[in-house]
Order: sequence, then C-alpha cells, then structure tokens
Amino acid sequence: MSAPILQHLDTLRRLWNHPQADRDQILVFQKNRLHRMVKYASRNIPYYRNLFDQYGLTANDIHTPEDLTLLPISSAQDFRSRDDTHILSSQVKAEKLVRRSTSGTSGRPFTVRRTTMEEHLINCFRLRAENQYGVRRQDVQARVAFMSSSHRRDTWPGTLRQRLGLYRQFGVNCLGSADEILDAIKRIQPDILNGFAGVLAYAGQHASGFHGAPYPRTAITGGETLTPFRRTHIEDGFDCSVFSIYGSHEFNVLAWQCPESSQYHICDDNVILEVLRDGIPAKPGELGEVVATGLHSYAMPFIRYRLGDIARQGQKICDCGQPFSTLMEVHGRIHDYFRLPDGTMMHPDRIIVPIMESESAWFDQYQLVQESEDMVVLTVHPSSTPSDAQLLQVENLAQNQLPDSVSFAVKLVDHITQDPSGKQRYCKSLVNPQIEDFDWPDLAGS
Repeated sequence: MSAPILQHLDTLRRLWNHPQADRDQILVFQKNRLHRMVKYASRNIPYYRNLFDQYGLTANDIHTPEDLTLLPISSAQDFRSRDDTHILSSQVKAEKLVRRSTSGTSGRPFTVRRTTMEEHLINCFRLRAENQYGVRRQDVQARVAFMSSSHRRDTWPGTLRQRLGLYRQFGVNCLGSADEILDAIKRIQPDILNGFAGVLAYAGQHASGFHGAPYPRTAITGGETLTPFRRTHIEDGFDCSVFSIYGSHEFNVLAWQCPESSQYHICDDNVILEVLRDGIPAKPGELGEVVATGLHSYAMPFIRYRLGDIARQGQKICDCGQPFSTLMEVHGRIHDYFRLPDGTMMHPDRIIVPIMESESAWFDQYQLVQESEDMVVLTVHPSSTPSDAQLLQVENLAQNQLPDSVSFAVKLVDHITQDPSGKQRYCKSLVNPQIEDFDWPDLAGS
C-alpha cells in the first residue's frame, strides 16, 4: 500500500475527533501533512520540482505554514498553460482519476483531478461540517445544482453510501424556473437543502407556504456568497435554518460557518489558508486575498494557490471553543471588483447593499454589471412594478457610492440569464473580467 494511501487512512481516522482536540494537536497534524505533501510534490510533480529549483529550495526548507512564504503564489492559469505530465503526479494514471470541472474565475474551463481515495477523504471533511449543522446519516438531501454528466462520475464510496441509505442526495436542476425547482424539492421532501446561495434565495422568494409541502430542516449553501439578503429569502421561504460552507473544486471545504459564533471555521486539517493583504498576512478584521495549500491531494497538488476570492481575517481560534482558526466573512471574487476611471477598485457590494436594504421588496432577480469604466447598469426582474419614486431612489443610492465620472442606470427585464455554470452572478465587470494580479485596493472600512 502506498504512503499517501496510508496517510489518507490515518486522516480518516483522526478527522472526526479533531473538533474536540486542542489547538496544538491541530497544528502538529497540519505541519506533518504539509511537510509530507511538499516532499512528495517536489519529487513527483514536474511543475513544483521546477519551482523549487528556480527558487533554490528543497522540501526540507518547508516545515511550517510560515515557511510557505518562501514559495511564489500559483494560479489556475499556471496549470492551464501546462500539460498533464507537468501538473499530475508521475505515480498516478490520469485516465483513472476523478475529474471535477469548473469554469474558473476567468470563465475558462479548468479540471481538477484526484484519486478516488482523495475524493472520498475530502468529502468526509464536508460531511463533518454538515454534521455540525445537525445533518444525520439517514437524512435526505436535495442538491440544487448544475446537472451535467459530461465531466463527473460518482466514486464508489459515494455510490455505496447512497445504496446503504446514508447521506442520500437527489439532484435538482438549478437552471429551472423557481416553480420547477420548488416542484422537484416537493417531490423529494428533503430534510436538508443544499445548493448555490443565489438559486436557493431565488426559489425561496417564490416558496411562500411551500404549497403545503413539508419544510426542510436546514439549508446549506455554497458556491456563492451568502449575503444577508439571500439568507433572509431562504430563511423566510423555507422556514429553516441556513448555514454556509466556503469551498472550491480544488479543495472541497475551505471553511464552514460556525453554528454558534457565525464566523467561519477554517478547515485547518484539510488546507492551510492564507489571507494576504499587500502580500503579507492580513490582521484580524482586515480583508485580503485567499491563497490555499491542500494537505491531501497528491495526484494534483495545489500549493500556495490563488483562488480569486477575498475574505476578512478572523481570530486564531473560534469563540465556540473548537480548535480551528477563523474567517469573519467571505466577500467574493477579485475579478468582480469594478475598476473606476481613476484606476481605483470598488467592491460592487458598496453599491448593491444599500439598494437591497432599501428597495429589495420589489426585486425578484437582479444583476449589477459594469459595462464600461464610466457606466454601471443594474438589471432587475421585478416581482412587482416599481414606482418612479422607487426607481429614482435606486439611482440616488447608487450614485451616492459612485464618483461623478460614472453613470448609473436601472433596466427592467422579463428574465435574467444565468451563466452556463448555473451560478447566478449577481455582480460582474466587463471591464476587468479576469485579474491575475493587481495593486490591492484600499478596503479599509469595507
């Protein structure tokens, strides 16, 4: 049996007890797994072997999370520009790996590969997080997601769980209309709802009374930021508690919302997560760029990998007593920042949050788009016809946040088209559709 498999089995044994461990135990585990991962990658992954040689490093130079700063940050583009022989382990067969595809922060397809054991292991971190939300083995889940079989296949552990009636999941196409999504959920009668925050909020807006169907006990969101606006629609529409898991295709679970403190537990035994501001660790309360290092994916390692997200750094340990470090908030994608005519960057929430707090009653769906450096358009599918005064209020709220050099307009439409991935991008920029690196904007007080 190979060394990575033995480590994975040991991790499976340990991970369920880690929430009751002390902080020092988590740090020892993390350092051990990090050193083993770096040692393996420097030997078996040409991309990382070349990176170590380029910077005059060996695996023995990387023992702690702090040592990772000796290495440069990598991005999805670094992987896309190389063939499989450079980014996959020489010890695996590419055709036998599990594939998980994403459109990526740039809109270009990117496929992550893992062994079946690695896939099962990181799924267990998600099961552990859901367990803290009261999810039970016998619960039925409705997974509201993009339904595609072109790049996915179930692993045997997941298939076995389904056949044994454990953690059963039934798919619901998130591209359907609100009524189609609700009808599918009613047929499943799930204990747990799982899906994109925007899609569940959209369905929740139409779920008044849920047409006599039983309510789910809990909704768990991921893939999109769970804003207060979305949370309210899910809670009100489905009369259930709502929690958020911050994840990605590359790592599965990065952090999960604490049911007691509402901060996010970083999954320290699955990833090393850095929140960087101007290239250095952000202080508690500061926003920064998220960079992650996976501890268990040997087939296709990700070491100091830029996710394209920003988050607010939290405390070193959660107030609830669990031994995990925290994020205060997850704010969204770097490429969704709006670049203004003077070159400064603006987070679109600065525009949209005041509007949602004031005028959301007549919004069904919306999308804020920066069409050019001097033009921002809010497209709205209204649930009721707004008055001239309401439209003027929206315009005034937006212009209060924008400089005089930028115009703003509201456009009412009958339908808002989702992206091919199924995610509802509520804010996007046509000026900066992708940013690999940029001077960090002043986000103080954001």
